[in-house]
Amino acid sequence: MTRNRTQGFEEWFADNDSDIQVVAKQNADWDRSQAKDVAATFLKTYPDLKAIFCNNDVMALGVIEAVKEADLTLNKDIYVIGCDGQSEAYDSIRANEMAATIDTFPYYEGYMAAEVCYRSLIGQTVPRVVFTPSKMLDSTNVDNTPEENIGWTDPVFE
Repeated sequence: MTRNRTQGFEEWFADNDSDIQVVAKQNADWDRSQAKDVAATFLKTYPDLKAIFCNNDVMALGVIEAVKEADLTLNKDIYVIGCDGQSEAYDSIRANEMAATIDTFPYYEGYMAAEVCYRSLIGQTVPRVVFTPSKMLDSTNVDNTPEENIGWTDPVFE
C-alpha cells in the first residue's frame, strides 16, 4: 500500500506534465515525531519547498508541527497533505492547517470486504481486485458526508 501511494503520487505528476518537482523522499516509519524531524530538516535544506505529501495523516500532523516551529504559514508558504482521513486530520483541515487528506473510507472498505467474502462463499466468481473509494478532502468538502463525497452506490456483481 505504501509503495502504491508514493508511486501514484509521483506518476500523477509525470502523467500530467506537471512542472512540480519532487526534491526529496524520506521514510518516517508512520511516526509523528520522526516526520516532524524529517520535515524540519527538509524545511532547512529546501527553503523554497512548497508542499509535503505524507503517506498517512499521523506523519502529516508531525510535519505541521515542524512547519509551525519554522514560523511558516500553512496553506500559504507551504501545503501539507496526508492520507487516511483520520478525525484529527479533518480537524486540522477545519483549522486551516493541513491542506488535505486522502480519505479511504474504511466503512466502505469493510462493506466491500464482507460483500466479496459472502459472494465467494456462495460460489460466485469475484474479481481478483476490487477497488474501494478514496477521495481528497480539503476545506471545500471536509464537512460533507462520505456518501456526498464519493457518490456511493451499492456494488453490483455479475
